[in-house]
Amino acid sequence: KQQFALSGTVVKYSFLTSWAALNYVTGKKYRLTSYKKKNSYLNKLLGINLMFLAKEMGVSIDKGIYTKLEIPNLHPKSIEDNKWKTFKGDFKTNIILPNYIGLGNGITRGYGTISGLFDINTVVFDKELDKEETKDMDLVLPDDLIKQKKKRKDKKFKKEKSFKSVKKQRNKHSQGTSKKYYKKNK
Repeated sequence: KQQFALSGTVVKYSFLTSWAALNYVTGKKYRLTSYKKKNSYLNKLLGINLMFLAKEMGVSIDKGIYTKLEIPNLHPKSIEDNKWKTFKGDFKTNIILPNYIGLGNGITRGYGTISGLFDINTVVFDKELDKEETKDMDLVLPDDLIKQKKKRKDKKFKKEKSFKSVKKQRNKHSQGTSKKYYKKNK
């Protein structure tokens, strides 16, 4: 009965398993973010997770996704294998998601599994969200997902470029060494 769809009502979900929100890159940004802005940063990350999921499911979200995390504290728990940082808690959003779907990093390992804390029969789909209902929530727009992906592509390009230049340097170095070795042993 639950489908991936925008709602005219804010609904609440609980993380059944820890949400692996922070990887190496986002964790570094999180540490550099002021304490007052950390919650907003996590709300944006959650929104980007939801926006990515919507895109993967073929759902167009032009007006954006509202998110509000409700976590006990802003100090994440570390996971040793990948140095991910996790949080437990709940969140509110304007998207109807299937129960037991995963969000964030490590979904194939069971992290980020959610469950809805609402009655689907009370959800209204054909109305605009109430401004009072969303006043303390962060809005994530489709452009936020595009910006994040562009940054990753630029980094990939730089890595490939630097790898090629290192490879050329190695080839020059190894050719020179083999020529010297050959001359000495003649």
